Amino acid sequence: MAQVDLTCLRILREREDYDRLRRIIPEALLDPATDTILKDYGRYFKDNPDEERINLESFKSMFFGFWHPKLSPEQKTHYNLVLKQALKESVPDSIRQNFVSNIVEQDYAAKMAELLTKYNDGGDVNITREIGKLIERAETDLEKKSDIQFVDDDIGDLLSADEDVRGVRWRLRCLQESIRPMASGDFGLVCGRPDTGKTTFLTDNLTYMAPQLPEAFPDREEPFILWLNNEGPGRRIKPRLYQSAVGLSLPECVALHKKGKLVDAYIKAVGSLNRIRILDIHGWNHYDVEDVIKQTRPCIIVFDMIDNIRFAGMAQGSRTDQALEAMYQEAREWCVKYGCIGLATSQISNEGDGLLFPTISMLKDSKTGKQGAVDFQIMLGRSNDFNSESLRGIGVVKNKLRVPGKPGDPRAEVFFDGNAARYFDAD
Repeated sequence: MAQVDLTCLRILREREDYDRLRRIIPEALLDPATDTILKDYGRYFKDNPDEERINLESFKSMFFGFWHPKLSPEQKTHYNLVLKQALKESVPDSIRQNFVSNIVEQDYAAKMAELLTKYNDGGDVNITREIGKLIERAETDLEKKSDIQFVDDDIGDLLSADEDVRGVRWRLRCLQESIRPMASGDFGLVCGRPDTGKTTFLTDNLTYMAPQLPEAFPDREEPFILWLNNEGPGRRIKPRLYQSAVGLSLPECVALHKKGKLVDAYIKAVGSLNRIRILDIHGWNHYDVEDVIKQTRPCIIVFDMIDNIRFAGMAQGSRTDQALEAMYQEAREWCVKYGCIGLATSQISNEGDGLLFPTISMLKDSKTGKQGAVDFQIMLGRSNDFNSESLRGIGVVKNKLRVPGKPGDPRAEVFFDGNAARYFDAD
């Protein structure tokens, strides 16, 4: 038996260490005998709630008499020797600390070997990126903190910061009153049925947010919004952006452009010509997407749609809630890591067809997965009534960014003007 196994058994004989460390020790790193004994440590602590450490004689009585009565003489001899070595005395704190570091290192070494095997077998792996991410995570896990830093910020400063959040606001008043200004790291989901006006909802609000970027992101020399398009050709989005920015129909935009005034009107509305950039990412994997975010450092990212991005290493075929949540959580981490706001789009399932206010679970391929990874979820509903063709429902079915003292979900009826690519509050 390796020394690491004996050290593991000696450390985890203490209930406090067992509760704290057992879940981080990968079974693949342990000798089968060690794994068996550790599992029985758990049984012992469960059966003896008042015991703070494993008692050798009591444990052996249970181990050989009740849990493993059919062991061969050779096996009994082996386990007897291991238990005597493992339970003779506690270990110093220095050994305990080094043990945790060694476990983390061995765990990442095993993950690295598994990654290389998958790559050599022809798996869908970007080996350079995956190795880099493993190293980055290992360094984070192994980082030692020399001192404990409590949150000692002045309560007055914290309350003032919450009251005066520097961020970007929505054009629609119903959303302004429900969702606080969005800041770096915030991640939301905009959902709608096909042909409901989801793209126009985004172009309308993004062209309103665009001129707010310099104040909300003073550290960015050229603040901009990155629209990652993964659904249909991106060239169809750009005319809609111009319409939403200037509030004119397409024929009116054409007429204004012939006069040489459309571009100037657009720049005046959003702040600069390249304040909103569209990038087609059809067929891209998540490594490519992260590279673009890392290189360009946008203020706001529109993920249209995350579901269509290829996430290498994830199982192919049907998308479970767990897989979708992992994909959306990855996008959320990008927002935090690169200091930006994220807006993802998703389709509402058939359950929400014809409803002004679909519920939180009515998303394509997801009842809880996508929803769990976001700060807020906007549902764009539409009635099938012919006389209500321009009516839309705005619901915020999940809202961690709610404005204090205001309803988290406005359940507001708004009007959709498809000609001018704008939405309007009902009152």
